[in-house]
Amino acid sequence: MRAFETDLERALTSFGFVLAIVGTMIALFAGCFTGLHVDMELVQKEGLSYGYHWQLLYRGLRSEAFSFALPVLATLGFGGTYLEEMKSGFYKFAVPRYGRRNYVVTKIIVGALSGGLSVWIGLILTAILNWAVYAPMEKDIDTALLVEDVADIRFAFVKGAIRLADGSIYGVTAEQAAHSNMFLALLQWSILVFLIGATWAALGNLFAILYRNRYMAYGAAFLVSYMIIILITRFFKKIYIFNPREWFSQTGYWEGGNLGVILFLLECLVVLSLLNTVLMSKRLEAI
Repeated sequence: MRAFETDLERALTSFGFVLAIVGTMIALFAGCFTGLHVDMELVQKEGLSYGYHWQLLYRGLRSEAFSFALPVLATLGFGGTYLEEMKSGFYKFAVPRYGRRNYVVTKIIVGALSGGLSVWIGLILTAILNWAVYAPMEKDIDTALLVEDVADIRFAFVKGAIRLADGSIYGVTAEQAAHSNMFLALLQWSILVFLIGATWAALGNLFAILYRNRYMAYGAAFLVSYMIIILITRFFKKIYIFNPREWFSQTGYWEGGNLGVILFLLECLVVLSLLNTVLMSKRLEAI
């Protein structure tokens, strides 16, 4: 337990972890505004669509900028730690003190947590900034429903719902229904982003163990992601579930939508974690 606390504190307070948070925000903002055109005069007169700040965030999550940046960002917090300890010889003191099993499991778990938390925090901070800047400029819910100007397609049930005499939707006010849908979407996106970050971090750790190369620890996940996107997009379209762009855009069929993607990513994370555990244990035995 002491080893876990020490490594987790080391990961969360590292410069790489902070850099990953900032990088995630930059990637999301870049994805939000790429190719976006807004008529500011019209906005000043009529206001933005209701839910615009959520739609903007969703645009960023589905962007190429975010898809390509995420594999690198997820490895920055803890990616090279195992190699640094091997090179410095610190593992010779840590393994006898904590036990080989605890040492290995700690490195695997903290690596995944670091990758997932860094990009998740970046997502939450971006969502807060979007809300603070754009929410005050949006139409109120009643006006938006009246003119059918609700930005996100996820709110379609609000626009098309049957209004009762007291202004509610099936006993729930329009504003309550919209906010419920918004935060449910944010919860799903948060889980997805965390799992994607943890998965890329685990993949980077796997290549670090295999090749004992610091550059592979930080760059392998990006290379694998890029190759997968190119190969699946051009040649293997039927196995779209492995395409990182699909995890948010979901242009293909996913059973349960976001839930299906979450379960798939959990499976990938478990498999990678088991591989990491076996390989790292073998490396330590051989030394």
